[in-house]
Amino acid sequence: MYSIPANHYNLKNHSQKSQLSMKIIVNPPRKDWTTLLLRPSMEAKGLEKNVQKILDKVKEKGDKAIRSYTKQFDGVSVRKMQVSDKEIRQAIKSLPDELKKAIEQAASNIRKFHETQVSPIEVIETQPGISCWRKSVATAWDSSPSRAPPSSNAR
Repeated sequence: MYSIPANHYNLKNHSQKSQLSMKIIVNPPRKDWTTLLLRPSMEAKGLEKNVQKILDKVKEKGDKAIRSYTKQFDGVSVRKMQVSDKEIRQAIKSLPDELKKAIEQAASNIRKFHETQVSPIEVIETQPGISCWRKSVATAWDSSPSRAPPSSNAR
C-alpha cells in the first residue's frame, strides 16, 4: 500500500491515518478482474445541488470553507494551504514510477474530456436581423491558495 504523506495534517488517531492510503492490488486472479475493473457507482440524486452549495461556500469564504470541508469530509485539520516547490519535488520523488504514470494518465484523461467541451460559437439568425448564439467560456483558475473556482451560477 502507498501512504499519502500526512505532514500537512493534524491526524487525531490511527484510523484517520489509515484512511489516507490506497490499496494496491498486484497480479489479481483472473476471476477477480471484472469486479476490480467496475467503476464506482453512487446515487446521484441531489448531487448537483449539494456540490453547488459547496462551490458557493468556497467562493464566498475561500480558504476558511476549504479548511472546514477538509475537516468535515477528510477528518483532518489542514495547517497550511500552500505546498512549497520543495515539498512538491520531494513528493514526486517519493512516488513509484508506476503511480506517477497513472496520475499523468488521469490528468491527460481529465484534460482531454474538458477540452472537448469547448465548442465554437454558432450564430443562428432566428429572424431577419435577430441573431442568437451560445458561447462556451473556459475559465483559467488562479492558482493562488485563496482563489476558488467560479460557481456555475456566475455564467
